[in-house]
Amino acid sequence: MSKGYVYIMTTAVDGIIKIGRTDSWTRRCQDQLEANGYKNMNGLKTYFVVQVDNMEEIESIMHDIFRESRVSNFEMFAVDKDRAKRVLSKMGTQVYPDINNKKTTSSAQFKFVKNTFEFCDVPVGSELVLIFDPAYKVITIDDKNKVKIPSGEICSISKAADSYIRAKTHQKGGINGFAEFMYNGTRLWDISAAKRKLM
Repeated sequence: MSKGYVYIMTTAVDGIIKIGRTDSWTRRCQDQLEANGYKNMNGLKTYFVVQVDNMEEIESIMHDIFRESRVSNFEMFAVDKDRAKRVLSKMGTQVYPDINNKKTTSSAQFKFVKNTFEFCDVPVGSELVLIFDPAYKVITIDDKNKVKIPSGEICSISKAADSYIRAKTHQKGGINGFAEFMYNGTRLWDISAAKRKLM
C-alpha cells in the first residue's frame, strides 16, 4: 500500500480523459505531463487530483469502474470528466483544484473502505467463481483477500484473477480480483458497492 496521488487529466480530444497515479504531485510533475503528453495524446490538462493512502488500489478501482470505456491498453478512457471526478472525489483528499487540503464534502461522499471478504460478508472457506471462466473456482482462506487456487497455491484474489486471465488472453494492465470473481452469483465488487451505499 503506497501513499500517493490519483489524477484525472483532460485531453485534446473532448470526452477522452487520462486516469493515472503518481507518488509525487508537484507543479513540476503537472507541468511535465501537460507539456510532454502521454502515449501520443497531447493537450493534457490537469482536471482533478486526490491524495490517497493506497494509490495503486484506487487507480485500479477507477480503471475497473470505467473499463468498458477504456481506450486500448492505455490509461485513457472515453468518459465524461465530471462523472469520473464524482467517483474519484469519494476516495481521497482533494489537492487539485486547491481547496486548502480539506476533504471534499459531496453529499454523495462515502467513507472509503478497502475491499475485503469480511466487508463483502464472504465467510472463510467460501467458493468464489471467476466470471471470465466459471469453471475456475477458488476458496477463501482468510477474511481479507487470500484464496487457495486449484493448484493449491495461496495468493491474493487479484493475483488469482490476474494470472489466470493473463494466461488465457495476454491482457495487460492491473486486474482487480473483486471485480472478476462472484460469490453466490453476485460479483464481489457489486456486493461491496451495495454496502458502501448504505454507509
